Formats: sequence, structure tokens, C-alpha cells
Amino acid sequence: MTATADFPIPREVLATRVRTSQYRVHGETHAFVAAKTRLHGFIEHFALKFALNDPDVAEDLMQLAYVRLWELDPSRFGEEDQLYLRAALLKRMLDGARAEYGRFFERMTRPASGDTIVFDNL
Repeated sequence: MTATADFPIPREVLATRVRTSQYRVHGETHAFVAAKTRLHGFIEHFALKFALNDPDVAEDLMQLAYVRLWELDPSRFGEEDQLYLRAALLKRMLDGARAEYGRFFERMTRPASGDTIVFDNL
């Protein structure tokens, strides 16, 4: 393993680094696809609700949720973290719906006084 003036880092080291990073990306991609498949029904259900059954807006909200899922890197989450993951996706879709519908959506989704929002059956 020798370095040259044109190539200061030995080729074998670079090849190892590339392979390692490819495995890491492959693992993250695999985790994302698995989480997307597992959560698709959940995301679709709430996207349609938040979009007031408008399929175009629902599609936009689903895309927001999938972007958030990618940002969170689902490979870091275990079974015990699924409630947090779902709550984060719901929050991103709610923010998107608020941007789309404004004050109308705020009035529609505001809990009545004394009500508590519980995420037990997500």
C-alpha cells in the first residue's frame, strides 16, 4: 500500500472507504423503504383526513411525511420508538395542512376546552 504524488492516499484505503459508505447508504435506504412500506397506510389515512379528502393535497402531505421520515433516518429507531416516529410524521403533515388551509384548519382541529389529545392508538 503505497501513496504516490498524484494519488496521496493509497488506492486500497480509498476503495475500503467507498465500500463502507456504500454499505451505510444501502442500510439507510433499506431502513427507509421498510419504514415507508410499514407506515404507508398510517400516513395515507391521516393525509386524507388532514387534506379534507382532497387527493392532491393528501399526496402533498404524504410527500411531506416521507421527507420527514427520510430526515429522521428510520434505521435509528427501534420498536419502542415507533410512537415518536408516528407523532413526528403527524406533526409534519399537520404543519402542511395548516399552511394549505390556514385558519379554517386551525378552528377545525383545535381541541375543545378541557380535551386532551392522546396518541395511544396511532
